[in-house]
Amino acid sequence: MLKKININELKEGMILGEDFYSHDLKVLISKGKTLDQHLVNYIKEKSKKNYIVIYIKDPTFNNINKIEIKENNKKEEIRINDVVSVFKDKDIFQKVRENYNKIKKGIKEAFDFLETNNEINDEKFINIAKYVIENLSALEIDHIPEFIYLIELEKWHPDTFNHSIDVAFFTLYIASQITTDKEELMSIFLGGLLHDIGKYIRYKEGDKRFYEIITKNSQLTDEEHEILKKHVDVEKFFENKFSFFSKKQKENIVYGALDHHEKLDGSGYIKGKKGYQISLAGRIVAIADIYDALIRKREYKSMVKPDIAMKHIVELSEKGKLDKTLVNIFKKLMGRYPTGTVISTNKGFAVVTKQSDNPERPFILLIDYHELGEIDLSKDNSIIINDSIDNDLNINI
Repeated sequence: MLKKININELKEGMILGEDFYSHDLKVLISKGKTLDQHLVNYIKEKSKKNYIVIYIKDPTFNNINKIEIKENNKKEEIRINDVVSVFKDKDIFQKVRENYNKIKKGIKEAFDFLETNNEINDEKFINIAKYVIENLSALEIDHIPEFIYLIELEKWHPDTFNHSIDVAFFTLYIASQITTDKEELMSIFLGGLLHDIGKYIRYKEGDKRFYEIITKNSQLTDEEHEILKKHVDVEKFFENKFSFFSKKQKENIVYGALDHHEKLDGSGYIKGKKGYQISLAGRIVAIADIYDALIRKREYKSMVKPDIAMKHIVELSEKGKLDKTLVNIFKKLMGRYPTGTVISTNKGFAVVTKQSDNPERPFILLIDYHELGEIDLSKDNSIIINDSIDNDLNINI
């Protein structure tokens, strides 16, 4: 698995889990390199960050090769390779993955600058958002949210960085159904991308306890969760940032961070806002944040299948915690059974290959009967989807 450690804990024999860059973002040491004492000393001397990511062999985390399916009293496992292989020959999946990784590289450079200098480079983030919005259809970027789960399945990364990227795309996916204004979409995308910026700021400001909490490999205690809540309190940090945006657009960025843990019934944090006191950006990011947190593998929790995550999102909206209108938009886009979900049917296990006009009845491919090709469940009522269960979501919302 990949683990963040304090730079002073770096030792000979450890394996570098991320590329080590020069000040002008040239790769000096590639990830995967086993470090000798000379390289350890070099990194400690040159690094401007107070942490480093290393690779630790841990079969309970890194070798995620199966998806667990629970139904009634039965538990089955499907190999991840059997799921991803369904899509590998699809041109759209290849193109989406290529563009996702290209965008991800640019975002990483922007975040590396942030971590190194404790300062947002407005231009870097704006250029990324502009590229994404202007090429939304041309480069199949609008299909990225549909395939994020599959792209991540191939190589899970537990870091906040990957989570932020995925939240940004899910956020944009929802926002694109509300407005076509490019400036508005850019700012809401950045609101999703920077929603957890407080986690970077707190430990860069020397809050040692906060650093220990965000790098902890087990479930947080109630006390630690109370401390973690402070990561949304970043209004002052944004005071002189993104000044070339209009007031409304800047607020999309700021409130994506400030409001994404608020709940419509007032049970959220950090201000306990209710209903439409919560910004539109905050209400959208909240949905994207919870969904991605659920489907994401952590050292202290199993990954939840996308259909279970979607079911949970819908339940939260019905309980008055999330915006029901926005959740319905998200569900319509992603489907009740999002693409890549492994489901159990009366004809055996199947992989959801794409969505139909009916969000409850997607296209599927039966794992044991590939020769039948894609089946549109909206037109085939002979196949029944069995309900999956998961009683251990194990996440603070």
